[in-house]
Amino acid sequence: MEQSITQPASKRQFMNVYILFILCLLDTILTDIGLRTHIIGEANPLMNWIYSSSKIAFYLMKLALPVALIVILSKMRATLLVNLFLRAALVIYSIVFLMHISWIVSVLALSI
Repeated sequence: MEQSITQPASKRQFMNVYILFILCLLDTILTDIGLRTHIIGEANPLMNWIYSSSKIAFYLMKLALPVALIVILSKMRATLLVNLFLRAALVIYSIVFLMHISWIVSVLALSI
């Protein structure tokens, strides 16, 4: 069966967006903890500036991507391009989450 270029947003796409939201939320919380405890530094200069200016703005900016995707998927037909970007974002945030797990494990290992 051939897949068309556009199709309605599926439950799987929404599930992927919600997983992305959870990964973004975890990234935001763990980054905040790491920055507050001086275990890590924010590599993104723009996010570092936002974090220094306002923690609330930092949280809002970090969570804007998955919220925007939820809105986009609910308002339009999902295209192959949207699916590609969604999957790329999931891969990137999964890698970021694994990096957070890595420094948490490192810190815990040093404290033992």
